[in-house]
Order: sequence, then C-alpha cells, then structure tokens
Amino acid sequence: MESRLNASEADWRVIVTHFPPSFRSDFWAQLAEKYDVDLIVTGHRHQQELSDRDPQLGNAAWVVSGGGGGITSEGMPREDGDDDMYGFMDVTISKSEMKIEALSHSGIIRKTVTLQPRRLTSTTTATATLTTTTSTSATTSTRSFRHHDAKTGEDTSGTRRGSLLHGLVGVLLALAACMVH
Repeated sequence: MESRLNASEADWRVIVTHFPPSFRSDFWAQLAEKYDVDLIVTGHRHQQELSDRDPQLGNAAWVVSGGGGGITSEGMPREDGDDDMYGFMDVTISKSEMKIEALSHSGIIRKTVTLQPRRLTSTTTATATLTTTTSTSATTSTRSFRHHDAKTGEDTSGTRRGSLLHGLVGVLLALAACMVH
C-alpha cells in the first residue's frame, strides 16, 4: 500500500479497508500523515459514523459505513430513522472539494463533512484539431479531471467525470459496508 501511495499523483487519497481506524490507529495516523491521506473508508461496526479531519489519525477524515444492511446493529434503530444504525453515505467529489453526507435509513442527513484535498496538483489538457490537405480532420482529446476546450476556451472540468467519480465513491462506500463480517 505504501508503494502505491508514494507513487500516486492523485489529488484525492482515499483508503478503503475493513476495520475502522481505531484499530491500529498509530499505523493509520503515520500513513495518513506521511502520504497526505484525505479519507479512510471502513466498515466492520454495524452503524454509520463520519468524522472530519482527525488530528489523532494523521489529519485524515474517516467513515464507518457498516450500517448499510443486515439484521444487526450496534444499537436499536428508531422507527423514525433519526439514528445512525442503518443508512448510507452520499459523496460528491470535485477536484477541489469532497462533500460527504451521512444519511439515516429514513433519509435524514445526520452529519455533513466537507474536505479540501491535502495535495492539489494542477492538471490541464487541451483539445487539438488537425486538418490535412485532403480536408479530413481528426480530433485528439485527452481525458482527465481538468479539461479545457481549445476551440471555445471553455473550462469543462468535471462535467462528465464528476458524476462518474460520485458513482465510483458510492460503489467504494457500498463495498466497505459489504465488508462487515
């Protein structure tokens, strides 16, 4: 894991694992501090937990999403859903911000955390058009999160990738929830 974190040029650094960061907290704190980890996503405990950047864990935020389903929880769920026993995390990511909302089983927003990446790299791509003498044109486009359209001068950053990243993180959070026992 350390070799991948060390080689990563990603703006956002997210670790997905089974056990909450309170298990081996010294290890997670050192890793988060050394590699600028933004978020640790976990399961194991049968409830929903969301923490903003935690100085005890190398300044990484963390999520326990172990209340996505099943027949047990850490406490008794309330009929009105105003609890953290079952639910999910709704995550919205852009290049400069990650918003995590903890929602209960009845859709109540229990907590919201907004993060900025600890490492922000500048990435810009451009679209180029090449026209040959036979009037055939070819367009070359490089996809990345930051996108600049050379024809219009318009910044289209995140218009397609934002929803893709949102869905991907949702899948990661769902996987973490599924890792419960």
